[in-house]
Amino acid sequence: MPEACLVIFHPKITLIGYTDFVVLTEKHHSQMAW
Repeated sequence: MPEACLVIFHPKITLIGYTDFVVLTEKHHSQMAW
């Protein structure tokens, strides 16, 4: 899981940064679905 590694290797990540990461991931997955 990329997000798990992100949390482990970047413990100082901010909530906004994580949210942006999730949003980008969701967009990528939705584009792949189409």
